[in-house]
Amino acid sequence: MEALLPVLRGYPLPSVLVIALLFRVVDQFLQKLPVPKLVQQDKFHAWRWRNLSVSMVHSLLTGTWAVTCAVVWPETLQDLHLYHTPLSYLLVCVSTGYFIQDAFDIICSGYARGSWEFLLHHALVLSCFIYSLLTHMYVAGAVVALFVEVNSVTLHLRLLLKLAGAQATALYHINKVTNIITYVIFRLFTQFYLTWGRVHFPKLLFPPLPSSSLLSLLFLLFPSSPSSSPPHRTRSVPGKAVCSCCSTKRVSKLRASSVV
Repeated sequence: MEALLPVLRGYPLPSVLVIALLFRVVDQFLQKLPVPKLVQQDKFHAWRWRNLSVSMVHSLLTGTWAVTCAVVWPETLQDLHLYHTPLSYLLVCVSTGYFIQDAFDIICSGYARGSWEFLLHHALVLSCFIYSLLTHMYVAGAVVALFVEVNSVTLHLRLLLKLAGAQATALYHINKVTNIITYVIFRLFTQFYLTWGRVHFPKLLFPPLPSSSLLSLLFLLFPSSPSSSPPHRTRSVPGKAVCSCCSTKRVSKLRASSVV
């Protein structure tokens, strides 16, 4: 892994694009897996299922990875500015590649107009992560911010179960409780910790950067991803908006179905 770091540092953008292509391969593979009949009956729901499945893969991978980095290397929590390891740098590369692929999927699927705020979210996070990859600063901060992906796992699973019409199953109710617990621990506490770091070390976390980079850094330190809604009031698609071509009645119905 030590030998991989110079390659990633030397070619961060090509590395990220390769990872984005790998997530695209995952997307193509998931399209070949069986899908619930209820999902197959609607083209939009079929896209939601596939897109959420890719997001689930990303959340499972990066959430576990981020927590592992903090446990194995406690310095990750102590020096958000300069500290990073080859694995933590690779983690940020992987997550950056995912966001590129996801934005590409939204645009190519024809849902960009109804998802403009989520594309804006992706653009801000990407600019922040890419800044970290190019400057080798705030990599640890990006790793800590990715703790929220642990909660995203339960959010994505909840939406997948809803799409499959499995709200009455034991798994759905167990996941609902788990969702609340992970929301408090991995999303709210993470935001609190990063906020605490900003208050106590303002110069360390906020050096004089170009306005666009500063804005993206703020967005990273105070995550506002589409899947960060409170667990009792999640949007119809965490990370995705309802297609603008849907009728108002259908949009209202889809959003109402997301309320526990």
